[in-house]
Amino acid sequence: MEQQIEFEYKNFNNEAEFQLAWKEQEGKRYSVDNAKLFFESIPEILAAWQEYLLRYCDKSRELFGKYEFPWERFDEPTWVSSLAVAIAKKYPDAMVIEELPVTKGKNESQKGNADLWCSLENRLNFYLEAKTSPWAKNHLKGAKPYSFQSIGAKLTSEKNSLISRAFRDYQKSAGKNYISSKSPHSDEAGRNHPHLFLSLVIRPVSWDEKDEWGAISFTTIFKEKDIQIFPDKSDVDKNRTRNLHRIPMAGFILREKNILRKDKKIFGCIALVMMMGESDQKGRKPTSN
Repeated sequence: MEQQIEFEYKNFNNEAEFQLAWKEQEGKRYSVDNAKLFFESIPEILAAWQEYLLRYCDKSRELFGKYEFPWERFDEPTWVSSLAVAIAKKYPDAMVIEELPVTKGKNESQKGNADLWCSLENRLNFYLEAKTSPWAKNHLKGAKPYSFQSIGAKLTSEKNSLISRAFRDYQKSAGKNYISSKSPHSDEAGRNHPHLFLSLVIRPVSWDEKDEWGAISFTTIFKEKDIQIFPDKSDVDKNRTRNLHRIPMAGFILREKNILRKDKKIFGCIALVMMMGESDQKGRKPTSN
């Protein structure tokens, strides 16, 4: 059996940055109540997911004699499925549905599937859409490792970055030529309920042995608060930017701790949840105060 290894993780969020932006009149894109709900609930959900992912690693070693790691094995549906199971185990009364058929925007003919819909013990409802790196299907073999210092840039500055893809898909779901904070599912007939629309981005990460783990926070990962949302060919607005401090975000970095690989590389993943949209009981955008 493969030698047992340890794991380490760091959690982060931008609650302090969001609150400061709110006070400076820069962050009133979302209601303060829903932002508070996000920061109270999502880190708790992410912690349960981390625990489940680590159990997967340990169980694979028990069954197969060697580790299987989510960041080498999982594709997008598998990541979402593991999150759904983690939520259901953590909150026995939760309703968690994957690939739920939905209507997007006001156009009843615009059908699709939500990666995840969850109703959590009468305190939080949300739709979730996930975006993962293609690396997740390539087992990271041969992938050039990069240090922790470049993670934030790779998530935001590349033309097809995961955050740009998340914003583009969110806009398309809403059926608008601009990015609105009103949830794309707020107008679905017969399904009005208070909810958040969340985007989840996941990217496998590799470190060289010499790379320092160091102190991890939202601002050490995302050094630039203003990012460009790179358009696709159909976008009318070609110069769209977003302030990351105005969007509630929470995430974690999870990785192997003791190095056993011959190449002396460390592997893991970063997961980031963003609050993109919201809706009240009547399908309206909640007030910001």
